Amino acid sequence: MFSKDELSRLTQALANGVFSGASGDSLRLFDGRDLQAKPQVTLTVRDAPVLSSGGGTRIFTLPTALPNFASLGLASQLERRKPRRFPIDIGAVIGPIESVSELRMTLPVGWKAELPPNLTESRQFGTYSAEYAQDGRELRVTRHMSGHRGTAPPEAVDALITWLRAISKDDVKFIVLQPRE
Repeated sequence: MFSKDELSRLTQALANGVFSGASGDSLRLFDGRDLQAKPQVTLTVRDAPVLSSGGGTRIFTLPTALPNFASLGLASQLERRKPRRFPIDIGAVIGPIESVSELRMTLPVGWKAELPPNLTESRQFGTYSAEYAQDGRELRVTRHMSGHRGTAPPEAVDALITWLRAISKDDVKFIVLQPRE
């Protein structure tokens, strides 16, 4: 268990890890000693310098703490090494994990986000989805990745390359914000 002072320092460190110069509060952690507990960390970040100006628009840079799983480099490597001779260990592609990252941001009154398209790609290697939504003043970005297990034959390398290229289409790093007219 953390002392109040340790929890305060951890909250500040996590907030700064998401956005440099930010302050954090309302940190909620799961009990790591409970093997049945869902691993979840929730943090409210405030006073973060996250917008850049460009004329009448603002540009919101998504934090690197919000992964996008773009894998064009791996897809290119696999393409260059074809034909494949050995089976594909599906569990080694992403791993038998499930990762959900969500960012919620309150926009200034009267502002609207230019949202990128949502993306969902599911193959035998894993499932990836990215959702961009605005509900009133709240901008929400959610990215979900789950890996699968098993073995695929060597000729499935083309399907793996296709899947990696498809999830790499979600390479969003910025969201443009504009005042509503």
